[in-house]
Amino acid sequence: MPMRARFLNSHNLVWVLTISLPLIAARPACATPVAEGGAEPQSTSSLAGANQRMDPQAWFAKGQTALQSGDLHAAEAAFRQVLAADPRAGSAYANLGVIAMRRKDWDHAIMLLQKAKKLEPKMAGIRLNIGLVEYRRGNYAAAIAPLASVLRDQPDSQQARYLLGLCQVFTKKFAEAVKVLEPLWPEKSGDVLYLYLIDIAAVESGQKELDEKILSRMIAVGGGTPEFHLIMGKAFLNRYEVGEAKAELECAAEGNPDLPFLHLNLGITYMRSGEHERAEAEFRRDIALEPDLADNYEQLGCSIRACKGTRTRKNHSARRWTGMRRALEHTWASQSSIRNRSSHNRP
Repeated sequence: MPMRARFLNSHNLVWVLTISLPLIAARPACATPVAEGGAEPQSTSSLAGANQRMDPQAWFAKGQTALQSGDLHAAEAAFRQVLAADPRAGSAYANLGVIAMRRKDWDHAIMLLQKAKKLEPKMAGIRLNIGLVEYRRGNYAAAIAPLASVLRDQPDSQQARYLLGLCQVFTKKFAEAVKVLEPLWPEKSGDVLYLYLIDIAAVESGQKELDEKILSRMIAVGGGTPEFHLIMGKAFLNRYEVGEAKAELECAAEGNPDLPFLHLNLGITYMRSGEHERAEAEFRRDIALEPDLADNYEQLGCSIRACKGTRTRKNHSARRWTGMRRALEHTWASQSSIRNRSSHNRP
């Protein structure tokens, strides 16, 4: 499993960290209808029209083929033919939900997947997809229940466990996030992104011993790349260890000054150290790299206000958390791929 991924160009505005997530990128699970001989997972919904002129099994197979080849229009038409023959075919609703996810039509996807869940309540892949869609809609609290239910049914699912931990961090359920993420340590302790995520949960839940263990491991596996210095700088920044954060982020800037979010975090660091003119310069540099990122303009305004002594620690803490969450959101979004899952794969 590759640990390091190609760092994306900054204009993509999608991530700040550099570690790939090939085992945790939740992929939509495509259900399959009843098939003779048990070669495919059996749907609990009946295919009442199997003997009619319209053969739902044939339409379903056609839809699967089209979905796997990326022909979403043909796939959608085929699965709707299945529903015309059997309105209770939960597997067809599930795959229509997958199509909506491919199109990033999250609201439509959640509607279809909820219908599929009612018809196929035992199909864990549907609930996994519901959790992923709620995550992509920014409804992190709503994603927790379906993901937790998948984890109860499939405790070895790294996809469900990681995404659940991520949503718990975003909803500030830090102690719960540590419990969910810790079992991944044997497999994921070489993954700096995992270490960064669980360290946030450890710090915010007051688990100092675990925090020290994570940071030691992060230093051991991270190497001296600019991307690693950026991650370490953010970790120190989250702990309000300004001197260490400054040193790490400046090392990152020396190695690669175009890293996404680097200048944003340097600006925050300089604000905390009282270097407001340097902070303003860093925010302006990040605006040049990421002109569409609202956080830059907000932080620039805060820097200007800070010079006048109007900034409060409370507001600063809120902005710190917003930036932390946005960074992790962009990281997950860039690594999560919505792809069709063949019938022999587990959801």
